[in-house]
Amino acid sequence: MFENRDVLEYKVPTVRSMQELGGGTSSGYRVHEGAKKYFRRHDSNFLVTYAEVIALVLSVCVAIIGALVALKQWLDRRSKNRIDQYYVKVNDLMVSAEAGVAVETLRSELFILQQGAFEELINERLHADSSFVIFQGLVQQSLDKLKELE
Repeated sequence: MFENRDVLEYKVPTVRSMQELGGGTSSGYRVHEGAKKYFRRHDSNFLVTYAEVIALVLSVCVAIIGALVALKQWLDRRSKNRIDQYYVKVNDLMVSAEAGVAVETLRSELFILQQGAFEELINERLHADSSFVIFQGLVQQSLDKLKELE
């Protein structure tokens, strides 16, 4: 009835004096709880009121988590690329051993290479993971091969 009040006022002038009960006690009678809920039916709840803010916060959190995951993957790739450089250097030294380079020279270069890898590990530019264990095994295998060449 109150939704089309302007039409009713035009047809029935006494409607102007009518007021919608807002849950108060101005009429002297207590308003029923169901009626109060009906009068407040257009009031929005917390989720409806703050849905956009909640969506923004969740979106920002997801973006931050995604950026952190991408950063970690990038750092892991850099670390992997560093250990790969050590693999290549050890391989080059072993190719030099087959070409007839002095064993003592190669052994000292292997130790220098191993020392450099440990320094990068200490400075946290390399990870102490399976790649580093493989590197250590490769160095040990190369040292054993150099002993055989003596």
